[in-house]
Amino acid sequence: PEADHGVVKFSSEGVFKESFGPATKELHSLAVIEEGEKEVLIGAAVSAQKILKLGLDGELLLTIPNIDTGEVKGGFKGVTGVTVGPEGNIFVVCGYGSNLIHKFDAKGKLLKTAGGPGKGDGQFTTCHGVTLDSRSGTPLLLVCDRENRRLVHLDLDLNFKSVHSEYL
Repeated sequence: PEADHGVVKFSSEGVFKESFGPATKELHSLAVIEEGEKEVLIGAAVSAQKILKLGLDGELLLTIPNIDTGEVKGGFKGVTGVTVGPEGNIFVVCGYGSNLIHKFDAKGKLLKTAGGPGKGDGQFTTCHGVTLDSRSGTPLLLVCDRENRRLVHLDLDLNFKSVHSEYL
């Protein structure tokens, strides 16, 4: 069972401050991102099949899908991870469902979909997590392809670049 609150806020000393209620109880992944001069939270709500962007006070700032999203191939069934690129685009992985990766603009409009089930380049078997990897100087997506036991790099237009590491 899931708790009645998905996000719990503590002070730097570890003292409970507050929690965000039922809308956040289904978050499967959560990241803190900078948006302009402030920090916000973005998370994948696997059971609710959506992405939530929240203020640090719990205010709901954006959901995907929304009225601007458009049709999303494979839907949001099994959404497991989300990250935000340097230009504000939102990248979503559906590792418990279609094994597709979706790219949205900052308002939630679908820009591109890539991936799908398999073991080949640009295919995934449980693309479970995603993060932005800027260690090389050129931002890339680093995708955890869990059941294929590898980490995969994609460019920000969702093109396959390389297998970053593999566990055989």
